[in-house]
Amino acid sequence: MDKKRYELTYIISTAIPETEHGDITAKVENLLQKFEAEITERQDLGKRKMSYMIDKVRHGYYRVLEFNMMPEHVDSLQQDIKLMPQILRFLMVSSRQLSDKERAARRDAADRQAEEEKQEESGHSRSREDRPRPTPRRKVADTPPTPRKQPTEAPTKISLEDLDQKLDEILENKDLLK
Repeated sequence: MDKKRYELTYIISTAIPETEHGDITAKVENLLQKFEAEITERQDLGKRKMSYMIDKVRHGYYRVLEFNMMPEHVDSLQQDIKLMPQILRFLMVSSRQLSDKERAARRDAADRQAEEEKQEESGHSRSREDRPRPTPRRKVADTPPTPRKQPTEAPTKISLEDLDQKLDEILENKDLLK
């Protein structure tokens, strides 16, 4: 059976100091060598904001490795990567060989996205012309305001004797049973 081409993207937690990222990357590459993979390309996408928090972390350092490996080693490799606590998430997919032009276009797109994210974080997002214009507000039809209800007078207090007398009158009434 021939080796297939794979792409592995993994995210290193920002809780890990950048000085240790080299060690983590080396561990991942050693795992690949353990399974006789041939690494063809390495790409560091840098620090990026994730769309949702993972383990109370909002940002992560993205790394991409392209390699050739025998398909029967995929499950074992994924199990070993899952056991690495420094890696928040990873995705391994089979891929095809990219031409130099496609590879350059992919790198340019990643660089543009990283630049946009840096500008967004620093508060210099879009230029005024690029910003979406707010939608105009609709006018509410001119209707007279609804009148407020006047507070009603509080009922006068009744003594217990008066209440008992009224209750006796009601109970003595023969119409009640009909």
